[in-house]
Amino acid sequence: MKEDTIFINRELSWLDFNRRVLVLGKDKNVPLAEQVKFLAIYGSNLDEFFMVRVGSLQERANLARSQKDKDKRENKTNMTAEEQLNAIMPTGIRITHVGPVQMKADLIAFACYQITYPAAAAAVLEQYNALESAPVEKHSKKGKKIVELKDHIPQVEYTAAGDRVCMEL
Repeated sequence: MKEDTIFINRELSWLDFNRRVLVLGKDKNVPLAEQVKFLAIYGSNLDEFFMVRVGSLQERANLARSQKDKDKRENKTNMTAEEQLNAIMPTGIRITHVGPVQMKADLIAFACYQITYPAAAAAVLEQYNALESAPVEKHSKKGKKIVELKDHIPQVEYTAAGDRVCMEL
């Protein structure tokens, strides 16, 4: 057995485990109280994953870029931090740039994404672009509030490529 096949990336393993927890939380054969517990565990795990694991990967990707060492691979999984970030993203979403880490606890480093959709999504993107206003409800620990999405993303630019639509955020 080759050494690179005996190890599984810990972030992908974590997501796979959390997916199994979610399945138990949605399973109608599991008692309701247990389902609620599984869903709470799922939510807590996902919060921690993005705050700790993804943040750590973003810092490592930034460090690799700043040191011009983009191909620094983890010794167990043979993946770079950027490859790991892209591997944990949903299908069709790829990280193209990770911003500098903010040194304040309440600020999160940003990332730029390239998102690929089926060509039919172009009609939805055009509908969004035609809107004058796009209010969305944001939920947080402090409660709910309405946020105007058009203040942050006034227009969505995309390119059509065959049977796909690609946009960068």
